[in-house]
Amino acid sequence: MPIPSSPTNFNGLACILCRLGMSIVRGVAYNHRIQCQLLLLHSITSDAFD
Repeated sequence: MPIPSSPTNFNGLACILCRLGMSIVRGVAYNHRIQCQLLLLHSITSDAFD
């Protein structure tokens, strides 16, 4: 029985989109974490200098 090409192509595309989405989410979360740390550091230093 031959495997139809469209479901496998769709699964491959879905996998690529899923990986892309996860990497984007991970990148956004990582950037957000850095910004939070910078914001915290800034608030600590500004409190110290005030």
